[in-house]
Amino acid sequence: MINKLSWRLLFLSAFVLLWGCSDDEPYSPTPDENKNADLESFTVNVDSPVVFTEAGESKTIEFSILPEYLDFAYDVKSGNCAVNLSYDKGINAYNNGSYPVKIEDISPARDGSGNIIKGSYIAKLRDSGDNIFTYSEKLYLTLVYKNAKGLIMSAMSNAFTVEYENDSPLLLNTGLPIVIIDIPNKAEITSKDNWASKINITIYDENGKIDYNDSELQMKGRGNSTWGYPKKPYALKLNKKEKILGMSKHKRWCLLANYLDRTMIRNAVAFEVSRKTGLAYTPDGRFVELIVNGTHRGNYYLTEQIKVDKNRVNITDPDDEDLPKEGDYNTRGYIFELDIYFDEQYKFRSSIFDMPYMFKDPDEVWASEVSYIKQYVKMMEESIAKINTGSSDYMDYLDAESFADWWLVHEIMTNGEPNHPKSSYMYKDVDGKMFMGPVWDFDWATLVAIKTTGFAVKNSLYFNRLFQDAQFVKLVKERYAMFKSGLNEIPAYIDGLKELLRKSDSINYKMWGYTGEPNNDAADYDKAMNNLKSVYEARIKWLDTAINNM
Repeated sequence: MINKLSWRLLFLSAFVLLWGCSDDEPYSPTPDENKNADLESFTVNVDSPVVFTEAGESKTIEFSILPEYLDFAYDVKSGNCAVNLSYDKGINAYNNGSYPVKIEDISPARDGSGNIIKGSYIAKLRDSGDNIFTYSEKLYLTLVYKNAKGLIMSAMSNAFTVEYENDSPLLLNTGLPIVIIDIPNKAEITSKDNWASKINITIYDENGKIDYNDSELQMKGRGNSTWGYPKKPYALKLNKKEKILGMSKHKRWCLLANYLDRTMIRNAVAFEVSRKTGLAYTPDGRFVELIVNGTHRGNYYLTEQIKVDKNRVNITDPDDEDLPKEGDYNTRGYIFELDIYFDEQYKFRSSIFDMPYMFKDPDEVWASEVSYIKQYVKMMEESIAKINTGSSDYMDYLDAESFADWWLVHEIMTNGEPNHPKSSYMYKDVDGKMFMGPVWDFDWATLVAIKTTGFAVKNSLYFNRLFQDAQFVKLVKERYAMFKSGLNEIPAYIDGLKELLRKSDSINYKMWGYTGEPNNDAADYDKAMNNLKSVYEARIKWLDTAINNM
């Protein structure tokens, strides 16, 4: 802790002040009095904690100064106010900073007849509702003034405290649902491989009503490169399948941090674009405030994890008693991720195009199942390799419409992940073709101004071969034309999210800032959001011509 003398010396360097009194000066000294004075006392008159009961509420406190004619600026709206609010865990002043209580107004105190009480002032404090779990520090008023010798001085009042009448999370009022997670012993999630268990979770909807509550949550980290950033993404596993915030029942969910995305909405926008196509399933999601172990972690996107389920990727998901036995194959559906991280337990590289296939669901498969899928992919790739030979039957092995729709989403969003490939999902049902989807992972370098023109993923995965087939090109043109009216609704969707997340962003940005990479967004929220919309509109305009001219 910095001692008070050091605090005061450092505090002086933080202010450039005008020393004239405000127009409503409570007292004018006589000519015999020196207008500059030596401070005798600076007292906040609070008998008990200042209690807030709802977000955005204002409370008043009285403070007194002797000598009563001490000259200082107290108009907080001028930017030159010599009175500020600080707390005891640092030297920063928080009148215009990130502390959730701020000074809204200072005025001279008056008696019952309306007469100014010399040396007595009323400060109005307002709670911003930004963070309900930072009200444990002592608060002080600080005063900067000139003494009798004309030297700039700083003084600190006695300490006082503020608190809430209760710990209701509804006081964190950004208009978004709130997810509150309490881990035993206030432990942190440090692994993306091992599940922490016996965790309490409570989810409040945007109206403050409890949507879900349980004490058997499991939680771990998630992501590849995103796990290495300060704002961590998480995977959640509920005790049983449950609806969350209006989304369909399931156990598995993700909390996406969107740390690299200044707008926070690129994943949500991509999912909305996906819903405008004919893809069978797109993950649903809700923006939320996340509180872990009593600490607000900022804005997160709570979304469905890609899993086999009738409410998600709707392919064969046998009951426990019908699970395949060793040696069985082609008895259930599978979800695959094509990703160069190649870090799942069950995986193979395809024999012709060397694609990194990983089994994402189910979690465990028999060697016989891996062999079956490996052989199926081999036959599919052989047929793709024969495109333009006049003897290809590739459409017998893959669902061309899903490939076209999936490609359109990534091309519209300029998502280059499939070029590696990364985060590229496919699935296959019993006796079924290979389907592309669902879409996933759009926070990295998507919808950036330098990529409004030019194809982004036309040569990724199998598409470099597929686009050599006139029938596939024709299909892409037809699908794009079919979805165009829905795609034109995305700018309005972006505008809606901009307003929905405005208050949440003001808090999240103070917590995490913005790195500037990889999307080259403006730090200003409105500029970043407006630019995202402009880039989307420019991208659609270019694709209108480019796809037609294929």
